[in-house]
Parts: sequence; C-alpha cells; structure tokens
Amino acid sequence: MEGAYVSRRKGIPTAAFGIAFNDSRNQNYEEGGFVDLKYEHTFSNQLNVMARLYSGYSHARGNYILQTLDGDDMIETVYKDSGLGQIWGGELKLTKHLFDRHTLTLGGAYQDNFRQHQKSYSESPYLFNFDDQRTSRIWALYLQDEFVILKNLIFSGHQEQRDRKNPDQLAQTPGQAQSQFSSHKGQQNLIKGLEVSASVYNLFNKKYGDPGSPEHVQDLLMQDGRNYRLKVAYRS
Repeated sequence: MEGAYVSRRKGIPTAAFGIAFNDSRNQNYEEGGFVDLKYEHTFSNQLNVMARLYSGYSHARGNYILQTLDGDDMIETVYKDSGLGQIWGGELKLTKHLFDRHTLTLGGAYQDNFRQHQKSYSESPYLFNFDDQRTSRIWALYLQDEFVILKNLIFSGHQEQRDRKNPDQLAQTPGQAQSQFSSHKGQQNLIKGLEVSASVYNLFNKKYGDPGSPEHVQDLLMQDGRNYRLKVAYRS
C-alpha cells in the first residue's frame, strides 16, 4: 500500500493578472492526496498477476484582490475560485511466459472521475461567474506479446484500446486504438553499448481520438497514420 498527502499555501505579491500589488490577501491554496493498494504475485506456473485499486483527490482555491479607479475612488473586488477533483480506479494485469520464447501480457484499467467541480465568483460585491459540476470515466484494454527470436533479437507487439465517457456530453469522444510492433537487437553482436530498434506505429492506419479532449477539438489534433520508426542508441 502506498499513499501521500501534500498541501501548500502561496502568496502572490507580484500583481499577476492585474490583482493588487503586494497584498497579503492574494493567495493560492492547494492540497491533494492518494491511496494506492497493489497486489502482485507470480504463481508456480509462471503466471504473474498484478491487481491494484486507488483513490485520490486534488483541491485548489484562490483569493484575489482586484482594485480599479473610479474617478478619485478606489473600488476593490474580492474574486474567488476553486476546483475539486476526486477519482477512484483499478487495474488488472496478467503476464504469462509461454513456450520459453513468448511473454504474453493482458490487462485492463478503469478510472472513475466521479467529481469534477469548478466554480468562480466575486465575493464583494457578489457576482456569480460559473459553477461547473461533471463526471467522466476512462477505461483501457491492452494486449502485448514479446517474442524472443534469438538471444539478442526480440520482437514485441501490443494492441491498446482507450476510451473516455462523459455522461454530461451528448456526443461522446471516440476511443483510441493503437497497434504497434517493434523489434530490438541488443548489443551482444554489435558494437558494445549500441542498441537498434525498429517499430511500426498504428499498424492498421486507424483514425483515433484523444480520450482526454472534448469532441469539438478532435479535428484539430494531428493524428499519426501508419509510420515506421528506427531508433539507434549508444550508451557508453
């Protein structure tokens, strides 16, 4: 099990975004934490099982003093904003060695962003700006096989499917599917420290979307079609 908590309070004396200069009331406060429970075990049949559950949150709020002149009078406005995010999720991964040359990995992950809350208003004088409350969910499935052709030549491939669902939107963001294959030649029979790998990205040349972006920006994203990559690395 792993967990953490962090918080900070920061003054803003530099008059950023037009707020009052060197006013101690200009402050940001941020805090966040998470708990991650993980289990991993390799059984006698060489099946490795990894399962994890996690939960976390992030909270931020700000207080800003805006000052404007109205003739000879100084008008002061207290502006406040806040954001709160809470999530939980899990992952299950199975890894199995087969026929001495294959390492097969199958897994899935799910994350529920069950609270995504942002709001903003002016406290004095009171003026409501917005109060946005929504939820979303992200899931992924993946499959990978690593095949040792020779001791120093490895072939690997994976298929990944990701999707993001936001029940507050009428149109859903399309999912992302990727197929990638690569081969890797180690340094045993080459120059010492030299590694060479080649890969094919998006093998089936499938159009995909970014699960982290709303639908209306999908057409603005640069999408990689099928492409071939060669990597040469040298480590002394």
